[in-house]
Amino acid sequence: MENPAKVQRILAHLRRKDGAWLTAEAAIRNRLGVAPIDGLVVTIRDVTERQRLIRALAAISATNAAMMRATDERVLAEQACRIMVEIGQYRAAWIGWPEADERKSIGVVARAGEGVDEYLRSAQISWADAGPGRGPTGTAVRIGKTQISREYARDIASTAQRADAAEHGFIACMAVPLAGRRESLGVLTLYASDAAAFDDEEVELLDQLSADLAYGIEAISGRRQHEMDLERLARIMESTILALVATVEKRDPYTAGHERRVAQLSVAIAGELNLSAERIRGLELAAMIHDIGKIEIPAEILSRPGKLNEIEYSLVKSHPQAGYEILKNIDFPWPIAQIVQQHHEKLDGSGYPKGLRGDEILLESRILSVADVVEAISSHRPYRPGWGIDVALGEVIKARNIQYDAVVVDACVRLFREKGFHLQ
Repeated sequence: MENPAKVQRILAHLRRKDGAWLTAEAAIRNRLGVAPIDGLVVTIRDVTERQRLIRALAAISATNAAMMRATDERVLAEQACRIMVEIGQYRAAWIGWPEADERKSIGVVARAGEGVDEYLRSAQISWADAGPGRGPTGTAVRIGKTQISREYARDIASTAQRADAAEHGFIACMAVPLAGRRESLGVLTLYASDAAAFDDEEVELLDQLSADLAYGIEAISGRRQHEMDLERLARIMESTILALVATVEKRDPYTAGHERRVAQLSVAIAGELNLSAERIRGLELAAMIHDIGKIEIPAEILSRPGKLNEIEYSLVKSHPQAGYEILKNIDFPWPIAQIVQQHHEKLDGSGYPKGLRGDEILLESRILSVADVVEAISSHRPYRPGWGIDVALGEVIKARNIQYDAVVVDACVRLFREKGFHLQ
């Protein structure tokens, strides 16, 4: 690290004394030759839960995007399982349909993960109220409720099955029913190698995913008779976005409603600039999740009054890029990931994360930038009162055509001073 002003962040996977793995983030600053430290300053914190939640968010988003494109229910199930393993980083995933045979077997429709084929063949999981049916998957099918086992080997009846689960690293298990509108369709089962997996926030997101996936499978199946309800699927995609917003707001309650108000103002500015309805819709959705990257920042830093230190501020500045990483693989019809990534860029190149200038910045991001600043300055925070709309407008006017797009600033000012617009 040659630049003493630069903070380098590194993620590492470490094993605890009890054998469990954790994800640690090290923030390193070069203070060699700087009195009185003369060395490297290293801050380490455990970010295991944060990383699990980020992976779950990315997995649910990617699965919903796959559902929008899928034309075959079995292919969709296979894609969902693969996403759970590759993006969600679960040890294995499979989807099964309950059969009406004498053994009450569960037919495997799709699966992904090393060793899951071998395990399922030997386990012969059923939904009968006995033997292999007493585990999480069989119980989830039988009673129609999500089942979680953080000591999976202990919660299954068969000695051989317990040994197989341990051999394949299936430490924790979550089984989620796939409930259709008219009947139970099947079950999604996930295995994790960490006993601490499947916390409350993660379970809430995965329950949402199962409901969406069940609808997608049912809708694809029904497409043989009629066109899929595209409007309904669009609402599902929007519900995913709202789930992302809710997750951020739970972790940072002090800015609850911020994204909604920024979206409201962004839409109004875009309308004032005569953007098309389709383009405005994309901007609105991007504005609703523009701070999704803040899920990587501890809530105590986001809500802290006073000036942040260098390491804390570098963490805050990382959120546009973090948001881009979460959203980049979702096949939106709008450049939502790029809009989110650029919403702190400035015309003069003084913004972040890339220091873009002028027309290098998307118009939607230039609109979002102004709306974000105006809402943040004018609204109340627990550690300070709101400074009001006049102060907020004065701030963007002062930096008009320097940091903020002049046309966007002028449209924003007109809305408040000539057209009676106000944030709700």
